Amino acid sequence: MWPNASHKIRWYLTVTLLFHLVAIAGLAVTKLFSNGKSDKPILISLNKPVTSISSEKAHEPAFAMDGDATSYWASSLGSSGSTWMQVDLESIHTINRIRLSNWVDGKRFYHYHIVGSTDGTNWFPIAVKSDDRTATDEGDQFIVEAVAQYVRVYITHNSANNSAHISDFKVYGHPLPTKVVNDALPLEIEQSAFDRELYSAGQPVNLKYNIRNPSKNNKVKLSGLHAKIFKFGDPYFLQEIPLESGLTVLPGQSVQLSANHLWTIPSNIATGSYGIYLQFRYDNGYIAERYANFIRIVSGSERTVYHIDKHNFKGFDVYTLDGGMSAEYAVQKSAEMLGATVSHTWYVSPKGGTYPVYGTRPFLQQSIKQTVDFYNKEFGMETPFDTVIISTGVMPVSYLSRTMKALVLPLQYLVSLDTIKELRTMLQYANDNGIPSFASIGYARSMPMTGVAWMKLLGLPKEYKDFLNQHQVKHVVLMGADETNGGEDLVKKVVSNGVKPTGTDPGDIYVVYKQRATAEDIAWLNKEIKDFGEVPLEKYTRHLSDWEGGVIKRQIDQFSDDIKASTGVREIVFVTGRASLGLYDLPTFAVLEFMKKNEEAFSSDGPIVRGVTLSPYLLSHPFYETTIQYVPLVYYQGNTTQNTIDLRLNEMVRNAVRLYFPNTRFEDLKIWINASRNTGGSIAEDFKKSLSEKGFLHIEEQNYGVDEEWKPEDGMDAPTERIVEKWVASTSPEALKEWDYRLAPLSIEDLKTIARKYPNVSVTSK
Repeated sequence: MWPNASHKIRWYLTVTLLFHLVAIAGLAVTKLFSNGKSDKPILISLNKPVTSISSEKAHEPAFAMDGDATSYWASSLGSSGSTWMQVDLESIHTINRIRLSNWVDGKRFYHYHIVGSTDGTNWFPIAVKSDDRTATDEGDQFIVEAVAQYVRVYITHNSANNSAHISDFKVYGHPLPTKVVNDALPLEIEQSAFDRELYSAGQPVNLKYNIRNPSKNNKVKLSGLHAKIFKFGDPYFLQEIPLESGLTVLPGQSVQLSANHLWTIPSNIATGSYGIYLQFRYDNGYIAERYANFIRIVSGSERTVYHIDKHNFKGFDVYTLDGGMSAEYAVQKSAEMLGATVSHTWYVSPKGGTYPVYGTRPFLQQSIKQTVDFYNKEFGMETPFDTVIISTGVMPVSYLSRTMKALVLPLQYLVSLDTIKELRTMLQYANDNGIPSFASIGYARSMPMTGVAWMKLLGLPKEYKDFLNQHQVKHVVLMGADETNGGEDLVKKVVSNGVKPTGTDPGDIYVVYKQRATAEDIAWLNKEIKDFGEVPLEKYTRHLSDWEGGVIKRQIDQFSDDIKASTGVREIVFVTGRASLGLYDLPTFAVLEFMKKNEEAFSSDGPIVRGVTLSPYLLSHPFYETTIQYVPLVYYQGNTTQNTIDLRLNEMVRNAVRLYFPNTRFEDLKIWINASRNTGGSIAEDFKKSLSEKGFLHIEEQNYGVDEEWKPEDGMDAPTERIVEKWVASTSPEALKEWDYRLAPLSIEDLKTIARKYPNVSVTSK
């Protein structure tokens, strides 16, 4: 690291002396916050217990704390792009200065941020280095004012390689007397709110907040009250702003305060979520810091609620989804069904997945309103709907929507965020505003650089109740994978005061381990959820329900109770699978039952069943597939070719077709491999080979190198674009709607018939 150790030590001593002289002159180097202390800080971190998330051999974290600048801690940044080390000061201390040195070669630079905690559970920001200043022998010094027992350093970037290095980490301050700690009466943040939920460059931030003294007997005196603005993700950012001084809060008193023009959004600041922390400076020297709320800074192109547009191409409507995932996809497919037209999967981000919808406090309310307003705008405010499906985004719901001619109201919505803190704030806001909800948070590899969470309803929101009444809905189908089936369902509950160890209540948060809690799983969670390593989790994993398609018993029971109590709905059923692929088999039987019910219309010009569509998750065209009289086989790309072709196509689908239409020769059916680049199109060649080996001679292909998204300006190669081109050449929008109008939808009794024919599907009256 340094070719001459003694040279390094001499430089270290010289620079240390210079720093002291500069401090005496009142010109603190890299000063973030004013010190305000007349007593000289002492080194309080030397040889204190230190841990890290990982270390390279012979470079354990103790080497960063031993006072020897020639030794160092090293750790790989790994796939998560982040690593940390932490010192335990063994008791609560005031912290006045922090000094950190990295590896020095004259070129490289590091990014890192420092956080503190008094209890190892509630963390607050202390200092940040997000600029590209080259690492130097003298290191970085931060003049701070904080109280903590634990101090943690997150390193998030090294310009030279994928490793973190700290040669010297020194924390200066004083032990805080036990009496001072014990006498501190922590104030509570009752509520906080900003004048808006979204901000852009140049806008002022105005804050209103309430603080309360929970003591019945003792008043609390503050020498100061400050706000810290901390960006949760890269590039990290920190600014401290004084709010109040000399404040006294009487026993049991709540004080309403405001900070107009707390902060003006800088023109060059990065978009993202910014946490607001309140720092309480008590007159006895104690300092307590608590996270209060967050704001989001956005650019013009970033979404905070999903959106569905309608395009017209030579007379045909095409629906397009921007943001969201499976549940929002189901809304789009409902519009496809009612509009007798077609829709794509979603607009594809450069990473291959959907574009993120970023979280704000009212995200859940806005998503619910977006759904209801979209349906009312497209299909009328008072149009009667016989049946509505309330469901997760499990893919078969789109085929049930088609065959029952039923709209889908999602019971969950997908949001992108950086921290569990944001999610907790969003849940609190939803629950405080009459929308009981909980959430599961994890990651999606198609949406890197952000965590994703499903915010899930625990009761029917008023907007949904009004919708059911307004549209005179008679039947409701609740649908999802229940708690008995597998999937992305291995979770740990976030635990804190007031969280029950059993059951699921409003405000509960579950971290989802999509890879069964492997090392790779943990790395992804650390990468995408910035405070994953800080939140307290229950010790053992538990099974809840499928992350994206799952529904729990409490949801089913509460939805049923709410519908019965507040709407004119006559009948409610719950549809799920008895086996892990039961729901994925349902579309095959639903379309066959639909064809059987409308046998005369489907047999008017030839065979009833003419082909099978292999539809991957999430690519389907339920309306179009019924116009060409193809039966769907819905599959998940993670399953093997043998499972999809040998077991499900050649057995399940074959037997189902034989059950409904015994005279159909299965080998004569056309097999449409409906896949694309963004939905696992690479598996198409394996499918073709397996189909040929099984004797299927009529295989329909498409361009598997393009994404399934509506962009006619770059050619008409996507599946949706090919469908519209075929329609333009052969039919009209009016003819499609007239044909569909003559078809009778499936009823709840028809669903019960399917369940009797295929025991892997369950239909239960509620």
